[in-house]
Amino acid sequence: MPWLKPDRKTIKHLTIANLFTILEYLLFFVATVLYYGHEYLKTAGYPVMNMISYLQSPIFERIEILLISFFMFNVVFAVSLFLLMFYGALQITAGKTLEKNSRFGYLASCFLMGTLLVIANEKLWKADTLQNLWPGFFMYSEAATFLLVPILLLIAMRRKGNTYI
Repeated sequence: MPWLKPDRKTIKHLTIANLFTILEYLLFFVATVLYYGHEYLKTAGYPVMNMISYLQSPIFERIEILLISFFMFNVVFAVSLFLLMFYGALQITAGKTLEKNSRFGYLASCFLMGTLLVIANEKLWKADTLQNLWPGFFMYSEAATFLLVPILLLIAMRRKGNTYI
């Protein structure tokens, strides 16, 4: 992995980025708790968006449109990376890692992933009993990601012999 070389300050930059993200979430959480109160916050659907919409400013009036476009960039980027990783995993399991990548194979893996998502949508996500399960699952998986990614990078750097941390 070339980005784990000892001459780079990878852990420092990743720690700073992780710190800024955590501080952003904490700032939004504290602001919404102070704005709504802890009892009403449980019933608010999107508390940050609702809080900003009450400011009655022309800048913040349509801020959800701007935020959706910013968040969609991250979603599209993450989905494209996951599709590439899925295609690579399919190549590894098929034992064709030495062969050249093809557009047909990539499109077939994208079609397979889309089909799996449609099946999961029909079987799992439309059930009323599981509807409240998914937001909690995604919240805990994000929390685990913020915890595990720096730890895994630290373990990878230690295994590589980098003591520059």
